[in-house]
Amino acid sequence: RYRTMKTLQEDGSSPSVPKTVTSPLVIVVGEWNKGQVEKVTLELLGDARKLTSSLGSNVQLVLAAPPEEEPAILQQLAPYVEEPVHLLQHPLLKHHEAEVLLPALGFLFHKCRPQLILMGATACGRALAPRLALRLCMGYAPNCLTMRFERDGKLSLTRVSHEGRLHLQSMWPVPGGVLITMKPGVADAPV
Repeated sequence: RYRTMKTLQEDGSSPSVPKTVTSPLVIVVGEWNKGQVEKVTLELLGDARKLTSSLGSNVQLVLAAPPEEEPAILQQLAPYVEEPVHLLQHPLLKHHEAEVLLPALGFLFHKCRPQLILMGATACGRALAPRLALRLCMGYAPNCLTMRFERDGKLSLTRVSHEGRLHLQSMWPVPGGVLITMKPGVADAPV
């Protein structure tokens, strides 16, 4: 079984997964490696905050790790994260592999139904994201550089294609949900 916790909340609320959300939910799927939270996680949080600041949306962070990594992860995130953090914990999550993450994240996201899911376009993100989008019946936008909401409520994305030689602009209706992978190193991590 997976254990889900909102560890960084100070209000003492229940550690259960939210079933309904009144405003659109944006979830950042963070990554860690060898006991360190990857920089792309903080970059994605910064992008999510910018994107949702005008919408009044909720941003939440999800990290999957074995139970023994919890103290180190929380200590690293504490200076940067004010959003709810969900730690999916199980010994099999030690290696951060797509085959193990897919059922865990699929279960969580079926419960809370996010409008946007942001992941890093890392090796794990590229392996996991298209399969997770298919499982959740969401749109999938890989290798994005920028994202912003237009006045008509559609999400405007700039993506990289053809080994970086072509930039594509696309518009996405958000109500169906979109899973986006962002190129690491494009955004600034929050200080």
